[in-house]
Amino acid sequence: MERILINNLNEYVGQTVLLKGFVQAFRNVSKNLTFIHLRERTGVTQIVVKSKISLNIESVIEVKGKV
Repeated sequence: MERILINNLNEYVGQTVLLKGFVQAFRNVSKNLTFIHLRERTGVTQIVVKSKISLNIESVIEVKGKV
């Protein structure tokens, strides 16, 4: 699967995409929900993860999911 840039996400609504970038911020809301702000050279987007995860600010991650 080819990486998609954040500024092109609106072209992929309803599709599964691969994003790569830095963790700008994250918040564990509960044991079943985490919000991640993913940053790369074209912008920032929010990722919703249905589990509690442990990250550090500026961690480099890749995420595959549905837009």
